[in-house]
Amino acid sequence: MALSPILGLLGTITGMIASFNALNERSTNPMAVTSGIGEALITTVFGLCISIFATLFHAYFTRRMKGITMDIEEMSNTLLEAIAKNIYDTTGGDNK
Repeated sequence: MALSPILGLLGTITGMIASFNALNERSTNPMAVTSGIGEALITTVFGLCISIFATLFHAYFTRRMKGITMDIEEMSNTLLEAIAKNIYDTTGGDNK
């Protein structure tokens, strides 16, 4: 989950480097600068989209897992109560 924003930032940095290299060369073609900025923005958007989807899936599965855990705890408590009641009934109610 933490990798996708980093990959997006990596693309941003490489795109900005390409833009600054185009400026450094004093290019007469302004499209050379804008293509580097476009590359930076596209990779940032993809990194953020991946991060958003991963965060949503993580939240969904975390919520599901908490629900399943609660169900298992309730079932185990019911089972333990039934076992305790059965032991109590078979011993005649004595705690000896």
